[in-house]
Parts: sequence; structure tokens; C-alpha cells
Amino acid sequence: MRERSRNTPNIGDPNPGLGSVVDAAMSRPDVPADDTIGSGAALFTFDADQRIHSWNHAAEELTGIRAQDVVGRACWQVLCGHDVDGGLVCHEGCGFHRMLREQTPVAPITLVIRTSLGTKRVLVPFVTVHDRTLFAALMIPAPGASAGATPARQGPLPKLT
Repeated sequence: MRERSRNTPNIGDPNPGLGSVVDAAMSRPDVPADDTIGSGAALFTFDADQRIHSWNHAAEELTGIRAQDVVGRACWQVLCGHDVDGGLVCHEGCGFHRMLREQTPVAPITLVIRTSLGTKRVLVPFVTVHDRTLFAALMIPAPGASAGATPARQGPLPKLT
């Protein structure tokens, strides 16, 4: 297992407060992320291959998708993220992933993501957690997003094989 280091947000990180949230979640791997964060923030981590490493309870509640169904899968396949105009954002080798690997500051983005009930608008800030090999993202319900989900453009999340 890879040793986890304390998070040091990128210089110029547009969301430096995220670093302390991720620090809390990653510094105690024996404690569920929700217990460590305290805010119940929906958080997931992914690696340099865009594979999800962790998906906390708040992420399960926000999306209706269980951690056991997403850990090990590509983040872009799980989220199917689009911008608010319907343009595809999440895909293999997406620009956000490339920027994180290159340690380029990444501004938070509002995405429409797939959930078990349809789609939701969320604000997603990203941060590098460990030497360009592990990254974290929060999923925060976006301002002005409707309380209910809208019908999904794509079918249900396929099972891992």
C-alpha cells in the first residue's frame, strides 16, 4: 500500500481551504472520512489513472451510488460529468486530470453528474493529495440547483466486472 503524505495544496490553489479538509480525511485512514471531516462533505479520491480510490459516505448519500460500486472504476465513467450547457467534461484523459498531474492550479467547476436517480448539479473543487499520484475532489451541491434530481441521460451505472 502506498504511504499517504500530508496534503500540500498547489501554490496558487484557487481553493486553499480544501487542503485542510483533505488533510483531515487522509491523515487518519483508520477513521471513516465523514468522522474525520466532521462537515459531512462528499469527498472522493482518484489516482493518476483516473481510478477512484475512496468514496465516502457523504458521496454515497449525495449520489445514491455505493462506494463498493465505484472504487476501482474510472472517475469519468462513474460521474459522466457535463457542464451546465451539456458539454462533456469527464472523459478519459480529461483536461482537469492533466492539469492536476502537471500541478497546474485548477479552479472549481460546476458539473452535472450522474446519480442513482438521475443527475445533480455540483460544484467540484480539486486538489493534489500526494505527489501528482493521488487527487481529491469534493462534490458540493451547486447554488441554484434544484432539490430533486433530473432524469439521467445515460442508463444506470454498470456493475464492475
